Amino acid sequence: MLDAVTKGYLMLHPASAARTLARLDGKDAAAAFSAMPRQVAGNVLEGMAPVSAARCLSMLPPDVASEILARTALPTAIAAIRAMDSKHVKQWLTQLPRPK
Repeated sequence: MLDAVTKGYLMLHPASAARTLARLDGKDAAAAFSAMPRQVAGNVLEGMAPVSAARCLSMLPPDVASEILARTALPTAIAAIRAMDSKHVKQWLTQLPRPK
């Protein structure tokens, strides 16, 4: 879990956080995304270039990546999905929450 200061920074400056996370090693970025509340992670993901977003998401377990994608703006999610390999896309799409 994140401390209050880090969570506040991520919520107030998601684009800045996205630039920082895009420069991290994939495993470090994945660890950061895993620790974030899913809505905050979705907001941060929206500030990333599609290739960077896809790289970070590909390091996450499919259920976590799907939860984040479900909370990301549709154009951002589509751009990230287009940059991923088809194996990851299939795994994530099967994990996406379905409307009730």
